[in-house]
Amino acid sequence: MFLDLSRKEITIREINQYTNEILVIRLLYYIMLIIGKFEKRKERLEELKDEILVYNDEESKDSINRGLKYLKEGRFKRCESSGNIKKLFEGIFS
Repeated sequence: MFLDLSRKEITIREINQYTNEILVIRLLYYIMLIIGKFEKRKERLEELKDEILVYNDEESKDSINRGLKYLKEGRFKRCESSGNIKKLFEGIFS
């Protein structure tokens, strides 16, 4: 409902009804914002759950530890930039 401001008299009841409608619209807007935040948080929690499951898996732990060990021993090269990656592949395929 919109107030008809062209009328000379607007009743208190009309003002209260209009104010209540605005409050309800605001409330719905804030509820939608909160739901959106909950959905984002739920997605992030699902990602974290997947990460935790991967890192709690014994095979994954062993693989990660083996990779770190090989890196420490120098069996792997760490590429910090795309240029390093390019050089590595050029060395492999040349």
